[in-house]
Amino acid sequence: MAEPLIARGHRVYIVIEDTADNRARLLLECPNAIPLFCERLDRRADRIQRRDLASSVDPDVVWICGLGIRNWVKFRHGRHRPICMMDHVELFSGIKRQGGLRALWDAAVEWGALLSFDAHICASRYLDKLFARRLDLLLQKKPTFYFPYAYGEQMGTVDSGLLSQLSQRYSGKKVLLYMGSFYENYGCFDMLDAVRQLALIRDDFIFLMMGGGPLKTECQGLVEQIDLKGRAEVLGYIPEEELSTWFSLANGFICPLRDTVQDWARCPSKLYMYLPFGKPIVTSPIGEAKDLLKEDGFFYPPGDIDQLSQAMGKVLDLENWEPRSDASLHNWNQRADEWLTWVETTYPHLKRSVCVQT
Repeated sequence: MAEPLIARGHRVYIVIEDTADNRARLLLECPNAIPLFCERLDRRADRIQRRDLASSVDPDVVWICGLGIRNWVKFRHGRHRPICMMDHVELFSGIKRQGGLRALWDAAVEWGALLSFDAHICASRYLDKLFARRLDLLLQKKPTFYFPYAYGEQMGTVDSGLLSQLSQRYSGKKVLLYMGSFYENYGCFDMLDAVRQLALIRDDFIFLMMGGGPLKTECQGLVEQIDLKGRAEVLGYIPEEELSTWFSLANGFICPLRDTVQDWARCPSKLYMYLPFGKPIVTSPIGEAKDLLKEDGFFYPPGDIDQLSQAMGKVLDLENWEPRSDASLHNWNQRADEWLTWVETTYPHLKRSVCVQT
């Protein structure tokens, strides 16, 4: 959201770890933001360093990206104390793959954040409602704001040369694409099982998986094991600047979701990145996917491999499909206007001359 805020007359500083990847991402997504680079230190030193960097520009608003101890910064100095907003993107205590002690620790951090920060930005309706209830229980008059993900302008940039190469590489095949992490609860095995079923009855498609994660190598081995050569390909990491070109190639996208607290509470960013390409999206009617896609969604019951395979087949059979929803309602320019309107209403005294993201 940095560039839209800058275009609306605000200064944006980003406290960010100094790495080659982060510098590249800044250049790609927000070249006009002012970076305040920090180093990776121990947790306490990290908090002090990030607080001091942000305090140095005397911000009006501090948007804290990521609920974690390293980001648990408190501001007691400067000409005035900034409004500190915590950005919640998941309910970490609801992730079942973590042990009991970790879940208790995550729960403690979540409850502590409600007491410690001035406002809470929630990426899903589930989180927004949950934290509003918890704040009432804690007798805290702190606002929450429902703020799902969006897509950036860079998602419209297509490399015609690369697109031509990819079109030749997958000539004669319709392309289904998944981008995300390789975790079992993210459906990586479900998708491959569904592709195996689909490959028994048709050979006009290929399924591409891009991203990283602990099960990427296992998925690559599974493609070999269940003989999906030419039907599925595990690409791994694709550079950010190439994503739009790959997405333009696709005939449809896949976003598996489970009927779990974890998936109701999170907001899958890939859904919003898929939107501007106007292609069908196969997913489950869970949380933001249901709200976002409505009648445009190619939904299947969570965890149902047969229905997932059938939904993929329906997408492959489509010709000249057009979405009925307006993707432009979900870009970062729109989100910036919504957030600024909320800030103006909630904090009418605020100058809003500086916005700091850390």
